[in-house]
Amino acid sequence: MISRLTIKSNHLLNSAILIILAVILGLSISTSINLIQTKFTFTYGNIFLIPVILCALSIYIVSLYKAMTGAKWAIKFHLGLLVFIVDASFRTREFNDISLDWQTLLKITIWLGALLIGIRFIPNTIYLLLKWPNISILLLGIWISVTSIYSYTPSYTMGGALIFISMSFFLPVSIVYLTPREMLNTICISLVFFIVCSWGVYFLFPIIGSTPFWAGSELVLRLSGLASHANILGRITAVLLALLFVLYVNRYFKNRLLLFLYSFLGIITIINTQSRTAAGALLIAIIFYYLKRKFTASVLLLNVGIISLLCYLLLFDKNTTVLLESISRSGSIKELYTFTNRTDIWNFVITKIKEAPFLGYGYGASREVISSEYMTSGGWTVPHAHNLILQSLLTTGIIGTFFLVSLLTYQMIRTFNGNNSFSETIFIYIFITGIFESGAIGPVPNTLTIIWITGVYYQDILDKGKGNEYLKLRDV
Repeated sequence: MISRLTIKSNHLLNSAILIILAVILGLSISTSINLIQTKFTFTYGNIFLIPVILCALSIYIVSLYKAMTGAKWAIKFHLGLLVFIVDASFRTREFNDISLDWQTLLKITIWLGALLIGIRFIPNTIYLLLKWPNISILLLGIWISVTSIYSYTPSYTMGGALIFISMSFFLPVSIVYLTPREMLNTICISLVFFIVCSWGVYFLFPIIGSTPFWAGSELVLRLSGLASHANILGRITAVLLALLFVLYVNRYFKNRLLLFLYSFLGIITIINTQSRTAAGALLIAIIFYYLKRKFTASVLLLNVGIISLLCYLLLFDKNTTVLLESISRSGSIKELYTFTNRTDIWNFVITKIKEAPFLGYGYGASREVISSEYMTSGGWTVPHAHNLILQSLLTTGIIGTFFLVSLLTYQMIRTFNGNNSFSETIFIYIFITGIFESGAIGPVPNTLTIIWITGVYYQDILDKGKGNEYLKLRDV
């Protein structure tokens, strides 16, 4: 009797999956046709786009179905796809344009699929979802959704909430069904593919694949590729290098030649993005790893000596001013003291936070709140607060920031008391980056959000001092 009920329930589940996939396919095709009709002028050349779109949708639907039935290759495919598309930008548009277009539709479809996979496997991931402090991720996602009610940009906020909640449900599925080595390798391959494509865009379409920056009177093109800004590509590349470092120290990456090639690609890319925050945070995370595990008196003296030398140069050496001016992009030492005008942005954001301290303005609404009132003397504005905590307070208020701070506090404690190279390295990188960038809590969830949430879920699972908790989890 029980076996018959089980078989019947499996048939019902598979039927429900097929119905859901059919609805997604129908909505995707119909919406795509509407967008093509409204956004593009019909030509015979556009006819060739139809089989390409249908072929891509077919591959996606098949992989989604297989992922929902537990196929490991399909889960890997969706994990890599999510990592690739979360920060990818395949078109250019105005700064404040947040309307629905084909790229937005594409991403919503993919994230809805990820959410379906996550919901499908809740019985297998409930242990991870409800365990403290992981439950704060879900609570933060729920609160982000609530902020869309009063958000300055409700549709934008709802889109960000969908992505965040989809991440929260899908990533535990990847953790349960993939080994740490498989999961981290999949993420690395996706990031490498993103960076290679970015170089291709940069060489083929340099205006699209670069971020212009005026260094005094000279126009400098910083590599951005598929990312919408050079700093975004910089943080993506830093994440890749951080993961390669973790794979290396844990001996998860056996092909040393590939490890060298990936690392070389990452180093060249981060140099050309000129993203100093990403590079500095990565360096500090790696130094922290070695200081914690290989702490000796000589290492301590070396670091004290370096810090003392830097203090002397900054305070007493007259030639330091010339050196600092050469380091800055604009040639002005003020750029370094104000962290590229971030101090002005922080002052403005703090003023806005005081006007709505408890609820904030809605997740992702910083794009509207800041750009509508803040403008530098150079005539440019920014879409976020350039600080993790300030961004959270501005958009989700004290309530949302409480969940964020509780997670960060737990991670900090475990970073110093635990033995988990992945979560520790990622936390230090997120923490340092969060001082100068909105990071994992940006206007929309991004690559850092994926890596941060993964680090939270992996915090105890990969801790070498916590026993076989990972094996226990996989037996659920």
